[in-house]
Amino acid sequence: MPPRDRKRQTHQPEFARRTSGAGSSGVRASTPGPADGGSGASWAALLGAAIAVAGSSIGAAIAVAYTGAAVLAAMSERPESFSRAMVIVGLAKGIAIWG
Repeated sequence: MPPRDRKRQTHQPEFARRTSGAGSSGVRASTPGPADGGSGASWAALLGAAIAVAGSSIGAAIAVAYTGAAVLAAMSERPESFSRAMVIVGLAKGIAIWG
């Protein structure tokens, strides 16, 4: 049995050894980007993510607007329907949050 004061050796894969170190963020500095003559896929990914978030946010805003108007109309006739109506509006807001 080895002595307790010895440091335990950890086995890291080669990629982890190359990217880890003092002051390293874990990201390789040699990743090609559009400025380096790379494929430029990073801007396309960001554009796709922006379109997806914008679409879900606009859809959620429309859903909250329609359900909010319907909830107010229903509550003016039957005030006891408040809890059920808030669940429906909450579902529409969930779409906005988790898109």
